[in-house]
Amino acid sequence: MVRPTDERDSSRVSEPDTSALTPGIVGYRIGDIEVHLGRVIATRQGEVLSLPPLSFDLLIALARAAPNVATLDDLIRQVWPRSVVSPESLSQRIKLLREALGDDSQYPRYIAGVRGRGYRLVAPVEELREPIPQTLSTPRSRAPIALAIFFSLVTIAAGVWLVKFRDHPLSVNSNRASLPPRSIAVLPFRDMSSGQPASDILALGIPEAVLHQLASLDRLDVIARTSSFAFQNREIDVREIGRRLNARYLLEGSVQRDGEQLRVTAQLVDAQSGEHIWSMRFDKTPQRIFELQDAIALEVTRALKLSLGPVEAGDIKAQGSTDFAAYLEYLQGSRLLTTWRTADMVSAEQHAARAVAIDPKFAAGYVLLGVAKLRTAEYSAGPDRERRFREALHDTRPLIERALALNPKDSEAYAARGYINAFSDLATSELDYRKALGLNPSNAAAYEGLAAVLYENPARREEALQLIDQARKLDPLEPRLDVAKATFLYYGRSEVGEAETLLIGALRKDPLYQPALLRLAQLYWTVGRLAEAIKLSEQVLAADPSATQPRLVLQNLYLDIQDLKAAEAVTRTAPEPNPTLISIMALAGHDLHTAGSEAYRAASLGTIPVVGEPMPIAALRLQARASGEYLRTIDVLAERSQTEWDAAGQPIVRDPSSLYINVVGLADMLIQGRQAVRGRRLLEATLVAMDHEARDFKTGDLWHRQMRPVVLALLGRNEEAIKELQQSASDNLGLQDWWYYAELEPSFALFRKDARFQAMYAAVRKHAEAERAAVDRLRLSGVVPARR
Repeated sequence: MVRPTDERDSSRVSEPDTSALTPGIVGYRIGDIEVHLGRVIATRQGEVLSLPPLSFDLLIALARAAPNVATLDDLIRQVWPRSVVSPESLSQRIKLLREALGDDSQYPRYIAGVRGRGYRLVAPVEELREPIPQTLSTPRSRAPIALAIFFSLVTIAAGVWLVKFRDHPLSVNSNRASLPPRSIAVLPFRDMSSGQPASDILALGIPEAVLHQLASLDRLDVIARTSSFAFQNREIDVREIGRRLNARYLLEGSVQRDGEQLRVTAQLVDAQSGEHIWSMRFDKTPQRIFELQDAIALEVTRALKLSLGPVEAGDIKAQGSTDFAAYLEYLQGSRLLTTWRTADMVSAEQHAARAVAIDPKFAAGYVLLGVAKLRTAEYSAGPDRERRFREALHDTRPLIERALALNPKDSEAYAARGYINAFSDLATSELDYRKALGLNPSNAAAYEGLAAVLYENPARREEALQLIDQARKLDPLEPRLDVAKATFLYYGRSEVGEAETLLIGALRKDPLYQPALLRLAQLYWTVGRLAEAIKLSEQVLAADPSATQPRLVLQNLYLDIQDLKAAEAVTRTAPEPNPTLISIMALAGHDLHTAGSEAYRAASLGTIPVVGEPMPIAALRLQARASGEYLRTIDVLAERSQTEWDAAGQPIVRDPSSLYINVVGLADMLIQGRQAVRGRRLLEATLVAMDHEARDFKTGDLWHRQMRPVVLALLGRNEEAIKELQQSASDNLGLQDWWYYAELEPSFALFRKDARFQAMYAAVRKHAEAERAAVDRLRLSGVVPARR
């Protein structure tokens, strides 16, 4: 399953978003220190400062907050997004950073502590900007193996799907055109209390509840929480906020709690003019918070009547609990879930469980409990992750059904059920997501999920792109959605240039956003920019050493520049032995027995991800050819490729990765195992499927360039195979894992000594040597680790 999302303006599919081409932040000047985001270094008077990855990330987080104080929670959330870190550990990291900068805590030049709050930079901070390139320059060579890793719903985090926001301008609509008249953003309220319990939770929970209530109204676009809450504790003019969010109206306010008295002020602002339209003050006890939220939502709709038309007060939907204690648990769990940190996901699940224990009729509490359970299982590491996730899918369904029984109009519950069904029944999943959108037309997550479901059908990918753009419109500051659309265009349309523009745009929103960094690394791998891809992949792996996908990408990249020691170091330093990594390393060393054995083990465990699929499947083929034991490999590849045969003995090709690695391997094994007729039929059907996909579904041929020559060679059409290889070399595409195809691919044996074949791979080898030299230069400057 893919996970994308889109916008109503389908013209963006063919025309790059020009906002992504405005000058972006490439670094910071902090006093006499220059910090370069792209190169991941800090310099002072031309000298590179020795900063470990965590210290570098910490300095960036402080720079983004400047001149404001970066709170302890904010720093931990940004620098250790998926770890449990104590304030003492943060203090120690601040000490190390000060030492690296030559700073003194008593007389600080750079970093000052603010007792009980956090840290701030005392040196002046200036953003460094440069124009963003519009599209890729002429590709320099090499396509990554068909990384049809489409944003798998299970592995969306491959590198963790974290959400962070920065203080620098994030231009969504860079011009001063009129803002959409039927659009509103609900901003986090200010906490005006002093030492009152849970007041900060209420300052976020009240506006979030109002946001959900307004989102149920037709003809009103309500900006998603992740974008509108990005402006918490930031002094920015309301007109600028409206421009960044592309929202005409803003709801802001404050919360002050004094014992059992709650004072809430709310005001509606026209972001076009900056004028206040309406304001009110509410004095309630905490137990009457639900009346307060309903009143705010109702008054907002009344105030907007002139621009929205008639609005029925009955359309405003309440939160679903009348118990303040249960609601407070729910708010705390909801806030923790937005951090995307594994430890916080576990805590969110605990808060949700307490919420429904206090109020067993709290529908939203059951939804939160189910989503937290799923997310905890999905993003936690460990060898039994797949099993735990399947169990979580099973355990979550009754929680969501319970929520829908309590509140049949709960949009979030339908979206959660759509997510669950996406793993087993796409048609039912689509119905659930559409029901969610019918109840809440501003549910950006439901648009994203529906787009992912539709993307699975190549004939509906245009519709999926439109849906992802609608999600991006409703959640304009969320970098995940830019990465999702880039993934759709990259894998579904072979549109490398537009995908790069979107990924750069995502990194302008969050320069440390790991999914964007990794996807950009894979894209650069596609066009032969191997040194740049290695730099980005190292950055991702340094931030999350437990992540499998960046480690696999990095291992393959090092093998492609023929740095076997670095590839071995990447394999050796994995948190636990990984059979996919071991298989690929053994194959590179021509140890076919170990390569095949580890590939079988990885296949049996179900741990071969799409990014790491090509070489283990090649290892299975080579070991079977060497041993003559074809039946076992045929069984494995038949299951992986989902190949079926009709009554007439004709194959039905449906390799789920759409890269045809498994189905071509199956055909090879059938031919070698004395089932040549079936094998050749399968190869011919695969060629037809490739042509149909490229022509009728407009996928392009980028992801077929690797296996198509293999198909032709297995059919004995060697001249056509050589021409396909030459075309790929000329276009600098389809050359991933070139060392394997140059030396080991068995179908190329008959023409491996052909002068054309040897000349082509000699040129590829020369390019790889140049990229390795570039990596060596990055090592000398401290940007890339030595890996020895």
